[in-house]
Amino acid sequence: MNQNQVNFITCSHCNEFFSSKGKYQSHYTQKHQNEIRIKEGTTVFRSQNGKFICICEKEFELGKSLKRHYKNCIKVHEKELENEQGKIYFYYLFY
Repeated sequence: MNQNQVNFITCSHCNEFFSSKGKYQSHYTQKHQNEIRIKEGTTVFRSQNGKFICICEKEFELGKSLKRHYKNCIKVHEKELENEQGKIYFYYLFY
């Protein structure tokens, strides 16, 4: 390979070109990742507005931001406490 040759990575979803794997991965998580597993048995899907939404109704562009928020979200901890006490509550989000 000579120095003038450059390998590009092409996104299979939108055909955009990237000069590195890291740039492609960043693009994919921001634009095309439609679900994030935030803990065992809990997966959140991107909403119609393109954002990930917590049960406390905060919205996030990136799944990893929701995952970080989820660890400290008071609504999540309230729900887990209620479930431990045998009470089951359902949260409905309207879009």
